[in-house]
Amino acid sequence: MFTLVVEERIAVDCGLDRSTPNYIAPECYEPDYKVSRKADVYAFGVILLEVLCERPSWKRLVQLALPYVMRGELEMFTPEYVESNISPECVRACENLIRDCLENDADKRPMIDEVVDRLQVAIKLQNQSANDPQTVGTELALTIPEGFHDRVVLYHTSNGVIVKTQDVCQEVRKILDGYGKRVDERDLYLDSSYKKQLKAIFGSGSYTLPQLFISGKYIGGADEIRKIHWSGALRKKLDRLPKRDYPSSCRTCMNTRFASLSMCPDCCYWKRDQANMA
Repeated sequence: MFTLVVEERIAVDCGLDRSTPNYIAPECYEPDYKVSRKADVYAFGVILLEVLCERPSWKRLVQLALPYVMRGELEMFTPEYVESNISPECVRACENLIRDCLENDADKRPMIDEVVDRLQVAIKLQNQSANDPQTVGTELALTIPEGFHDRVVLYHTSNGVIVKTQDVCQEVRKILDGYGKRVDERDLYLDSSYKKQLKAIFGSGSYTLPQLFISGKYIGGADEIRKIHWSGALRKKLDRLPKRDYPSSCRTCMNTRFASLSMCPDCCYWKRDQANMA
């Protein structure tokens, strides 16, 4: 993609034949290193850091700026031009992308397709801010049940008939799981009454799965969830909500969170209990 990692290796001053100087991923220093796109992702993270900081990488950019990135304080290392012309939401999305691209562990870096998607989200955030600053981070006004005010509610499906929908739902569940918060998961495939709940919320409007609500506010579907996750806004929304008190991975219910309480006392609950939680 970026052609910074090449099959025909070029010798550099450090005595290695791994990649372009100053863009070399940590794994490239290993004696048994093999060319991979994850090294390209690391190199792109350096490029994005150069763009935001307006500093060349050869001036120890990664070593100097990375601590700011890890603390979510990249603005303290960027010139005034960036602060004046790029929205905080866009900077935060880029900052999170840089942090993930510069992971020492290549397996933890995003795939190139995800990098492209996240860049598009950052661009949208910037465009929204330029056109109408009030539109960034706003939520739709819907009639939300009162019981939603103190929790995270996720409507999703485990139905594998529509593979794409199931995959997206699992992706969102994984995102939320990473924050370690308790999530009230409502699987429409396991309980049709959840469809009635969504019907009452959206009325005559249409919706797709998944759908997320946090602290009594409507967040949106998969695209909106990815956007606030990558921009860092999701962490703030979840900050004061209760931590997960059940295991992240459960072999008893296979992570459906929906089984007899006697079968799975750690993380599941009865269907009839859902009426009390709504």
